[in-house]
Amino acid sequence: MSFLHFNLLIAGLCCVSLPILIHILLRRRRQPVPWGAMRFLLEAYQQQRRKVQLEQLLILACRCLIVALIGLAIARPFFPSNSSLVARNARTLYIVLDDSLTSAATDAAGVTDFSRLQAKAADLIKDLDESRGDRVALITLSSPAENRVAPPSTDPAAVMRLIASHVPTAAAADWNQALSLVSEAMASQLAAKNTSTPVLAILTAGRAGSIDARQMVAKFPTLPADAVVLMAPPVEVPLANTAIVDVAPLRPVLTAAGAATQDSLSIGQVRVALKRFGPLTAAVNKVRLEVDTGPQKPASQSATEQAVTWAQGQDEQAIVMNGPRLAAADAARYPVLSATIDRDSIDTDNVFRAPLVARDVLRVGLVASRADSKLLSGGAIGSVDQFSPGDWIWIGLDPAAPSVSLTERGGDLQRSWIDPVALNATILSEFDILIVAAPDHVDRDGWKRLRQSVDNGAVLLVFPTASTSTQTWSDAMVETLKIDLQVGREPQAFEPSIPLIWNSAERPTWDPLRAIAPEASELLKPVHVSRMFSLTTAAGRPLADKTILAAQGNLPLFVTLVPQDERPSRGVIYIASVPMTPEWTDLPARPLFVPVLQELLRSGLARASLDSKQVAGHSIKVPAGAAAIRVNQSTTVIPVDATATSAAAIREVHSLAITDSRGAMISSIAMNADTSASNTLVQSRDEAVIGFRALTDASRFRFTDATGATVGENKVTADGTEFREPPGKLSLWLFALAAAIGVLELILGRIFSHAQPSRIKSALDMPVSAAAMETERAA
Repeated sequence: MSFLHFNLLIAGLCCVSLPILIHILLRRRRQPVPWGAMRFLLEAYQQQRRKVQLEQLLILACRCLIVALIGLAIARPFFPSNSSLVARNARTLYIVLDDSLTSAATDAAGVTDFSRLQAKAADLIKDLDESRGDRVALITLSSPAENRVAPPSTDPAAVMRLIASHVPTAAAADWNQALSLVSEAMASQLAAKNTSTPVLAILTAGRAGSIDARQMVAKFPTLPADAVVLMAPPVEVPLANTAIVDVAPLRPVLTAAGAATQDSLSIGQVRVALKRFGPLTAAVNKVRLEVDTGPQKPASQSATEQAVTWAQGQDEQAIVMNGPRLAAADAARYPVLSATIDRDSIDTDNVFRAPLVARDVLRVGLVASRADSKLLSGGAIGSVDQFSPGDWIWIGLDPAAPSVSLTERGGDLQRSWIDPVALNATILSEFDILIVAAPDHVDRDGWKRLRQSVDNGAVLLVFPTASTSTQTWSDAMVETLKIDLQVGREPQAFEPSIPLIWNSAERPTWDPLRAIAPEASELLKPVHVSRMFSLTTAAGRPLADKTILAAQGNLPLFVTLVPQDERPSRGVIYIASVPMTPEWTDLPARPLFVPVLQELLRSGLARASLDSKQVAGHSIKVPAGAAAIRVNQSTTVIPVDATATSAAAIREVHSLAITDSRGAMISSIAMNADTSASNTLVQSRDEAVIGFRALTDASRFRFTDATGATVGENKVTADGTEFREPPGKLSLWLFALAAAIGVLELILGRIFSHAQPSRIKSALDMPVSAAAMETERAA
């Protein structure tokens, strides 16, 4: 037999001494006072003494037994079995609460998985006993997992209120971090000589979005040997859910050219990627696109809608739909494109935001020697054999330009000549795109200023010099830009010339020429290269994964690189292996040159927006120059270290404004739901628990709906075992027995009472010895 409240048992047994003490105190001897008839009473008392003592002992035993039985009943005795779960002594309950995106799944009755988990947590906490020293800790699961109540609290009611006020986030579950926090907390309690039994309660609905054994780390943190693991059983009701995975405008950069004469500009076509989970029945969704420019939306803003039809069993698809129109005056206000779909079991992943790259005009700076330019010196357009590499690039930027001057604007693009010796931070800050056609004229300070422009979000395109002599300019460029590149000292010559190729199987992960892929094969056929510099890594390895366009033999023509130092750049760096001159390649004279040049520049400028779509629960990637992150529509400000590449994670869906040290906005970031947690498929108990079996011995792992699997008084054991029967049942029998003995004590007390007339005898009625009578006569 074991006892639930061993301390109360000891107190109750100590109380047994009270009737004995009272009995002893009442028998305390007093100073006798002789009187005449006392001798007859003493003689009568001597004859009844043994009988009276026996009666008193019986009554005393009854009273002691009553107190002992009441103490036993309050101590809650029970008969344990051999399968251990939790200990009778003080317990520390560690609750891992699933507040990830998946827990927000709502059934047809409007009940969420999270509300059920809150109820389970409340049941576990209600069973704790503060008087015994029970405590509770709370770890929330959404990434990054957080120890919300640490160290464990002795106020379960406060923890219960915290859980009741909590809401699910837009982040995925972070089991590795959560279990590490539990392990550290348990180890800390063990180091502090805390003897309470640790109980880990894993409260999750068990859907595939919350628990994916394939993504969980096989090596779990070590829990104490006496730790008990309780897990909520997985839900059994499958729910249908559709999530927006991505939104990407096919037009990389929006420009508001001619804004004074037009009411709005078109965003163009937008690609929306969708994915479904749960029962994949035939269905129809409606996708809506609209633009948000901040608290004050323009009156001219419009929205577009399109229906999406799902076939039976279809789980993903991407649609291309026309985007809404944007007021031209709002193109420079960091507009955000928002896509929404119909409500379903999880609402948070029904919205996806994508900041747009918008400019009033694209400002391109061409760094080239004006003295070498035949266009600027009055050369005729037709004398192409005399054009410098800078001339060819100038024409490629705007072939239809009617004039030639240092600064020209045609359509949505403004181009300017920049002399290499005149490079300074003030001039470069005005340009979105910088093209270096004369790198041998740029000194080390000039490269530093170009790197600063890249850090601030500019696109840098570098062409080699057309000289066939030994090249040394690349040393300063590579060292200053911090790129993993080695440029050949001397060019390779090809006789005959080699053609350009479009290898669709080995395209880089980010392909700036994706828009011209359908026409690339035909446009590449007439293009050849007769000379080129080799481009490899510093270790001499090929740049296959960085190559945008190559010549026959996988020789890179254009590569895209990023700085390798600790300072992140918002911009993009392109390096070419040939100068734009017919002696090296006929590319500038071919129709392919204009779309290649335009797409490189515009896609490069749009690449900065790749980090503008980020995922809730992950560290925020911040651009260079960021000093603070402001959460739109709130007063929350997250400071950013000037040397940091990331900031603290945000678990909710928000639009963020990135500001510099002056408070000026430099970019916009949209935090979207982590759709890896959108999977609402149900799992069996074996599937849900497979990743947690290694936490503890199988005999100490139970689902919360199993017998003996809670931590409340009705299921707690004295030596780490579960009950054969509820302890309250035996306690009731003990209370009943104590009441019965109490009745018996009353009856015996009445029977043994000397106050009854039948038991009172006068000393005259008592037999007197003859000797006593004779003595009395003699007196």
